[in-house]
Amino acid sequence: MVLWGTLAWIKKHVKKSHIPNIAYYPFYENDFGYSFLLRLGDKCECLEPENVRAEITRRVKSLSAIYV
Repeated sequence: MVLWGTLAWIKKHVKKSHIPNIAYYPFYENDFGYSFLLRLGDKCECLEPENVRAEITRRVKSLSAIYV
């Protein structure tokens, strides 16, 4: 999975790529993995794969429907 995030977060948590602010992070598509990503909030963005982005979007919309 490719994440975009703040440089400080990337330096602390993941292996950095050759592109600034881009990191590759090991990820398992299960509830724990998605909970971890959602816990990061606006500190990072999943750039790929598309199916992970779509699932994150679905989960955020589901949460938003409860609170908005």
